[in-house]
Amino acid sequence: MGNILHQLFSTILTEADIEPRLKELEQEGIIYNDEITSKDLREKIADALKNEMVKGWFSPRWKLFNECTILEYDCESKEAQEHRPTGVMTDGKELIVVDFKFGKPREEYREQVQRYMKPSHKHGLSARVGVYLVCYQKRGHTHLGFHT
Repeated sequence: MGNILHQLFSTILTEADIEPRLKELEQEGIIYNDEITSKDLREKIADALKNEMVKGWFSPRWKLFNECTILEYDCESKEAQEHRPTGVMTDGKELIVVDFKFGKPREEYREQVQRYMKPSHKHGLSARVGVYLVCYQKRGHTHLGFHT
C-alpha cells in the first residue's frame, strides 16, 4: 500500500485531484486486490490530510513540482548528485521540500531529507526553506520538519 500512496501523493497537485486519481488507479486495476481497496486508500489519505500543514500543501497557494530532481554538485568528486523528494513547492516567498514515506520511520529517511537542504544553503536562496519528512504508519503518522 505504501508504494501506491507514494505514487498518489507524487501525482496530485491539489486536494481536488485525489478522487480523479483514485478513480484512474481503480480503472487501471492497481488498487483492486486482496490487500488494497479504494476504501483503505481513502481512509489513509483522509488521515494524512487531517494534518492542517499537509492539507495546505495541496492547496492552490503552492506551485507544486512533484518528484522533481534537485541537483547538487560535489566539488570534491566533481560529480552531480540527484535528490528526488516527493514534492517541491513554492509560493514565491517560501520553498517547501517534502518527502512522504509510508512505513516505519528510519534514520536513513531523516538523513535523506537533511541532504535536500544542502543545495538551498549553497545557493543562498532568499526564500524561507522548509524541509519535511512525513512518515505514515498503520496508526497515525510521524512528522519531522526542518527549517532554514
